Amino acid sequence: MQWVVVGQFGKAHGLKGLVKVHSFTQPEDNLLRYPNWHMKTKDGWVKVELEQVRLQGHSILAQIADINDRDQAAALTNRQIAVPEDVLPDLEEDEHYWFHLIGLQVINRQGINLGSVEDLMTTGSNDVLVVKGEKEYLIPYLPEIYVLKIDKDEGVITVDWDENF
Repeated sequence: MQWVVVGQFGKAHGLKGLVKVHSFTQPEDNLLRYPNWHMKTKDGWVKVELEQVRLQGHSILAQIADINDRDQAAALTNRQIAVPEDVLPDLEEDEHYWFHLIGLQVINRQGINLGSVEDLMTTGSNDVLVVKGEKEYLIPYLPEIYVLKIDKDEGVITVDWDENF
């Protein structure tokens, strides 16, 4: 089974075992659509029994079964939350999940390999590909402007980007 990391547990909240959740979904509350959370442990992915998950202001709070106090909740801090890939909604042909782009080679119009996608980041105006090779490139994810073609089968993203920029 392919796991997709969709969030991470944050700090304990209050005294009764609630824990803050950092969502990696867009919008952030999309995380609430997935009831089958799994948590990364030293032994692999373990199913999380959610007693409740709720929005409180701009925060997501979760109550996990058998987590009844602040110390137990604090032990969850920084643990990744994942769901099975097959529960994600299908995308249109020209749409991509970020995790599908990580690791793809990035080649410019001149055929120069700039490196591979190490990460993506959100900015106020658009997403940015973080490409690492001999140099690090921050390439705005703007299809048809800078991102010309994504071929997941070949593992290549073609970009309009100067190697010296």
